[in-house]
Amino acid sequence: MYRRQFIQVLAYALALPFFGCLFIGVIKGLEYGSYWIGFRVWLFCFLVTAPIFLWVYRSRLKSLARGNQTLYGNNMIDMEFKVRRYISEFSEETDELIAEYDLGSFELKEFQIEFGEPNSESPMFDCYPIKECNVEFLAKYLEKEPEWDFVHKAYFLEAHAI
Repeated sequence: MYRRQFIQVLAYALALPFFGCLFIGVIKGLEYGSYWIGFRVWLFCFLVTAPIFLWVYRSRLKSLARGNQTLYGNNMIDMEFKVRRYISEFSEETDELIAEYDLGSFELKEFQIEFGEPNSESPMFDCYPIKECNVEFLAKYLEKEPEWDFVHKAYFLEAHAI
């Protein structure tokens, strides 16, 4: 499964430089009246730009090669239960959803202890309110940490099926 996703990300990363350089090569080949010149321009252009695009996608490619991330970004997706785990941020005044912050990883036992889940068999699919005392614990699991404001905002640990 991860091998296929790795190939997909690799193809996605190299598609733009491949076709962009192909376009430039065709234009130059037509301009100089030689397919050989067009091919050399394409090859040179691709060999110069492809590493740049691979560097941009390096973290996603490395993670997929190790088999610990999905194709769909850095979202914490629990592969066993097929759920996405994240923190939702709501306005206390309007009850509107302001933002969602994805978890980079999820250690079930540690989260059960931190959020006082009495059932050790629970996969924590419920919605758990986050208090100020949970912030330090959550910091090591968040990809991007919210600007915590417990006076004007409410935070919840959530899981949604994918």
